[in-house]
Amino acid sequence: IGFSEPTDVENLRRIRFAMRPTEKLMVDVNMGWTVEEALRMAPILQEFDLDWIEEPILADRPEAEWRALAHAYKAPLAGGENLRGQELLQAASDIWLGVIQPDVGKWGGISGCQSTLQLLLTEGHTRRQLPLATITRLVAAFPAARFGLAPRKGRLAIGSDADIALVDLPATAILASADLRYRHQHSPYVGRTLCGRVARTMVRGKTVWCDGRIVSDPIGQLVTPSAR
Repeated sequence: IGFSEPTDVENLRRIRFAMRPTEKLMVDVNMGWTVEEALRMAPILQEFDLDWIEEPILADRPEAEWRALAHAYKAPLAGGENLRGQELLQAASDIWLGVIQPDVGKWGGISGCQSTLQLLLTEGHTRRQLPLATITRLVAAFPAARFGLAPRKGRLAIGSDADIALVDLPATAILASADLRYRHQHSPYVGRTLCGRVARTMVRGKTVWCDGRIVSDPIGQLVTPSAR
């Protein structure tokens, strides 16, 4: 919605009339209104029993405007795809967004995944004696099998890609924001002491990471599942 009041109301009435009782209706304004327009539309949209209203105003409008809309609308406000970093965390924690819609691509990755291997070594191997062979299967063999990438990926064997992580197992370090390679340096594990230091990473036999720094141009390739 967000084209004009008459057009929006007519379209919504037609859609609601054609819906089954169990179906839900959500709308996306695509940041198309000013705060004044959004406030004026609040009572008009109540008749449609909406499950949420996505981005009625620009994502970077002041917090006070978003709070005013959250108070005016019966349906929860949705958003997040155009918020990143601390902006999204604040909107989520302060609850002026009732439905959080983060965009992983815009965020720069799934926060925390960089530390997966070290977390498994810390919580699994060091504290619970989980065998290293099991951790290897968890981070290599199982994902490759799940996504249909074996035997090319997930194992060290003739004919498979030489994707290797060399880890200094006794080493420990406190994870800092500066260590993160995401676009936005947030992780729930910042400040934790993690076991295992990735000393070298190899992709198809070529070293891309060594002693804390990137040493190669990007060489990633699209990998598609094997025929089954």
